[in-house]
Amino acid sequence: MRLAALVLCLAVPAAAEETLPFQTPDGGVHCVIFHGGARNRVRCDVVGGEASFADPPEDCALDWGHAFELGVRGPGRPICAGDTVADPEVQKMPPGYSHGIGGVICFSEETGMTCMNAEAHGFTLSPESQSVF
Repeated sequence: MRLAALVLCLAVPAAAEETLPFQTPDGGVHCVIFHGGARNRVRCDVVGGEASFADPPEDCALDWGHAFELGVRGPGRPICAGDTVADPEVQKMPPGYSHGIGGVICFSEETGMTCMNAEAHGFTLSPESQSVF
């Protein structure tokens, strides 16, 4: 009986993670909201420009200063990443519009993006400057 219960538990698929990709009108910031998986979050990548967070941590052997992440709790932060969520084919979100799901929301501006969680933590990103709060 225990073996049957174990097999049944292993056969149940995990909740599928949904994604909501978008970018600023000028294409300088690309974001994806991840929802329904292990943890809800938004990741945004800055395309071009200068990185405000130029000094990577010692344990980062990948790219630093272009990728940022925000969960439903805690502050936004730059992340060490060897990939990108940038995709020129995704929806351009007009200035003044927002996308939100799973505890995070992002607001589009002409040349930037601000994303926040319910704790009022987040980041504001553009190719010219990046800040976390």
